[in-house]
Amino acid sequence: MREINAILGRQNMSPSIQNRKTRRGILAGKDGLRLAILSIASIVLLVIVFGGGVNLITRAILPEDQRAARESVLSEVQFHIPEIKMALLASVKEENASQRIIVEAAAYEHLIHVATQLYPATLRAMHLPGSAVPVESVRANPERFRGKPLFYEGTIRFLGQPQAVPELVNTFRTEGLLETEDKQMIVFAVIENVPEDLKRGSLARIEGLFFKLRDASFPVAYKYAPFLVGPSLRPAFKTFEAVTELDAGVLDLVADSNDKDAANINVEALYHLTSYVMGRAKEKISKPAPNLSEVEYKLFTSGDAADLRKLRGKPFRILGNLYHLQRTFAPSNPLGLEHWTKAWIYHPDVPNLEVRIPGRVEGDWERSEDVVVTGHFLQMHHWEVGQKLQGTTAFRTTPLFIADKIQHWKYVPNPQNTLIQGILGVITIFLILLFVFLVKRDSKAEKEVMEHLIERRKRRRAKSTRT
Repeated sequence: MREINAILGRQNMSPSIQNRKTRRGILAGKDGLRLAILSIASIVLLVIVFGGGVNLITRAILPEDQRAARESVLSEVQFHIPEIKMALLASVKEENASQRIIVEAAAYEHLIHVATQLYPATLRAMHLPGSAVPVESVRANPERFRGKPLFYEGTIRFLGQPQAVPELVNTFRTEGLLETEDKQMIVFAVIENVPEDLKRGSLARIEGLFFKLRDASFPVAYKYAPFLVGPSLRPAFKTFEAVTELDAGVLDLVADSNDKDAANINVEALYHLTSYVMGRAKEKISKPAPNLSEVEYKLFTSGDAADLRKLRGKPFRILGNLYHLQRTFAPSNPLGLEHWTKAWIYHPDVPNLEVRIPGRVEGDWERSEDVVVTGHFLQMHHWEVGQKLQGTTAFRTTPLFIADKIQHWKYVPNPQNTLIQGILGVITIFLILLFVFLVKRDSKAEKEVMEHLIERRKRRRAKSTRT
């Protein structure tokens, strides 16, 4: 009745007032609501169709607080050549047995301090020989090699207990003895922890600075043995054939069930898997394996060692945002690698992934750009992230993968997008016209009903007036 009275009221108004009311009421009432809904729906549909919304792609996006300006993230490990005090080393004496038994403390501690600054890149920059210098050459002219980098490989005959280094906090030196294939003894001292898999009888390699010739009668008797001081003792390999099929027995050498074990990378498993990945790349096996899986966080966090064992060597497709890319000199290895490239990738399901690529990755790489990698899982790796604000060291445990390359990921528009957009555009226009038609039809029907009710009421009023 209110609507009828309103209409009757408008009929009694002057035409000018009635027109002004009509113009002000275009968006009022049910018609206005329908028109508003129609406008919003039209805008949404047009944006979806012509604004690229039909090209739906799931992307790995860094959280806003981790995103940075587009900047290059490819870096080289920086190093410098430490100063060697040759005047101090000149005090070393080795002309007779008594002098070769004595270790000049000042010169020895100096080389230990220098060893804390030595890396594979440093030793190579200092012209580490490509092949082992014959022991007889060193014995014939020790002054020529003093303070120079040398390396030897052999079987561990003795390995002492770590001893604290004076004036260096949390630094320990480990002394030992190698026996080369030609039965020559090599004395060594290293400052890094000796890997647990290197024991007496293991094949190892020492790279370091030549100190002096040594004599000793305990624990093993030797004379004129070159004494090297270096950063670390590493495994050595007699022969290493190219890997064409993964050996589960070698991969099972990995221990990563806890952070302490995961801090060490089993080099035999590392080079075994790397050789396999490099072999696939050389044979141009570009097609992914049929069982290529996407990375999922739950796969690596079950806490079950058996679950991780099943994943070793398995290829995964990794699509995410590049966080950092770093090139480093490779330590001595059986594959002849001179460089490693390490990549850290942000993935939406596994936030932090570490990928190692044999060789040097070239090109322009920017932070947060999309990259794709086919990585073979090796182990969980517990590594040092850096220093926290409180001064403590921060660590993180992440899955470690080996890949032959890293690629830029570009989103190529679907060639059928134009056709799809055209079809959806036609459908959108049809729906809009249909909606307009329905609104007008309903409006016309409502108007006819209202006019019928008005006429009916007029007739009733006329009839009641006559009576």
